[in-house]
Amino acid sequence: MRWLLGLALAPTAAGALWAAAWNLSRLVAKPGAASPFLFGLGAYLAAHFLLARFSRIYVLGHELSHAIAAWMSGAKVLGFKVTKRGGHVDVSHSNAWIALAPYVVPLYALALVGLYRLMLWSPPHPFLLTRLAHRGFLFALGLAVSFHLVQTGDALWGQHQPDLDHAGGVVFSLAVIALAHGFFFVLALKCLFPHAVSFAASAELVWKLTENCWGFLFAPIRGLAGLA
Repeated sequence: MRWLLGLALAPTAAGALWAAAWNLSRLVAKPGAASPFLFGLGAYLAAHFLLARFSRIYVLGHELSHAIAAWMSGAKVLGFKVTKRGGHVDVSHSNAWIALAPYVVPLYALALVGLYRLMLWSPPHPFLLTRLAHRGFLFALGLAVSFHLVQTGDALWGQHQPDLDHAGGVVFSLAVIALAHGFFFVLALKCLFPHAVSFAASAELVWKLTENCWGFLFAPIRGLAGLA
């Protein structure tokens, strides 16, 4: 059933990724206030392929995401191991959320947002209220988001991930991961740069791609029905 659900979600997931890419391209064309964030995205991308892969940092975040998702689901974390080559978390029971959490949730980016908000809510510091501090936050957030996207893509492309099997199969898992990334990336851009991102236009893109895909798939059936 999850295999079929993954197939059903695939067009919408592709549309969500397309909407995210479209909004990002608009920001690149007219960066304005988004420049620090975009520089952060590009900076980590360059560092990953030219300097280091930061594998241990990714593995730590990956396994922490499993553990946090398990705690949120009421499961017990029985073991936690992190090495440069990989890691492992033993939990009392698992589900799709626990299995896919590291691929869906940008843990370091969320932690950075939480830390920045706590700093702003604390007794005001003059530097935190400056435009330079906000630009520094956007640059760091761009780094963190790019880290998550690149590392997730690297993990999924480089080797088979048992997590996908535990979640319900590769087709279902990839559809959920793609859909979540597209939706949350558009949401994040809307929160950061509200005047540069349109939810309505994004939703229309997703709808059109989904509609066109299903229309293409069902066209032969409609043709046969018309002949009959």
